[in-house]
Amino acid sequence: MNVLTNWNLNKNQLQNAVIHPLATAPSNPAEGQIYYNSADKVMYQFDGTQWSAIGAVLSVNGKTGVVVLTKTDIGLGNVDNTSDATKKSNFTGSIANGNTGFATGGDVFTELAKKLNLSGGTMSGELNMGSNKISGVADAVNDNDAVNLKQLKAVQVGALKPSGSIAFANLPALSAAVVNNLYNVTDAFTTTADFVEGAGKSYPAGTNVAIINTGTTSNPVYKYDAYTGVIDLSPYLKKSDLATGTGTSTETAMTQKATTDAISGLIKTATGTIATTATSAEVTYTGTLIEAYATMGGVKVALDITIAAAKVTFTCANAPTAAVTCTVVYA
Repeated sequence: MNVLTNWNLNKNQLQNAVIHPLATAPSNPAEGQIYYNSADKVMYQFDGTQWSAIGAVLSVNGKTGVVVLTKTDIGLGNVDNTSDATKKSNFTGSIANGNTGFATGGDVFTELAKKLNLSGGTMSGELNMGSNKISGVADAVNDNDAVNLKQLKAVQVGALKPSGSIAFANLPALSAAVVNNLYNVTDAFTTTADFVEGAGKSYPAGTNVAIINTGTTSNPVYKYDAYTGVIDLSPYLKKSDLATGTGTSTETAMTQKATTDAISGLIKTATGTIATTATSAEVTYTGTLIEAYATMGGVKVALDITIAAAKVTFTCANAPTAAVTCTVVYA
């Protein structure tokens, strides 16, 4: 029966209806006309110009059409089934522009294989955080592990930070901002009450001065601390102050020469070495200690120095990068 006019079902259901199945599209279609293609099993509609599959439209290589792939068709039921080339080929093609994360023109499975798994993996290129933080970093264990801020702060506590050369008058005010800074003082100076050593101690130019906390974390007490083994020798008579044995009489010359020789032989030195595989050295002496210092490459360096029982122990926190010479001067 042919219906030659429109039917108004007045909002009643059209039950058990079947959309007209055809192997090819109807000729002379009207806009809005639909039919079921029995050959490719897809329903089509006519938009006034062309027939298009009904459903979600995917743009691939400039063509549009309905997405007809099922979970089984594209192999998502078994993504690891790499042998099923047919399933994967059904989901191969250009990825439309705007799909962030996939390269235009790439294969979906190839592109997915390039992504880092949430459970971990190995990066194949640089990781740019775009000014974002990396949080939840575990404590480093191996040499190539990332270090978190907690570990970094633990290393920094008590570590001296070389901060250049400075005149004594320009030493920074005592504060938490400069704690553990180490300065090389370029001129001779006398300590004040702000020094660990107390006031009135004389030190030569080149003395290293650190700013340390002698209190606690909650109740800090900041002090200057002179890091040097140099002892003030200004009260001692220098060899140049003595005659050289050129007096006018034999007796005077002999007396002067004997005195000079005695002074020359009075001051002695003893040395030791901290090798690059060690962190300390002991130097023994007999008599009265005058000076103890350490040098690396001819330049004085600050080390912890302990004096006990005619023995000077030089100690550094870590093995040096070059041998350190430890010198003790005594009389």
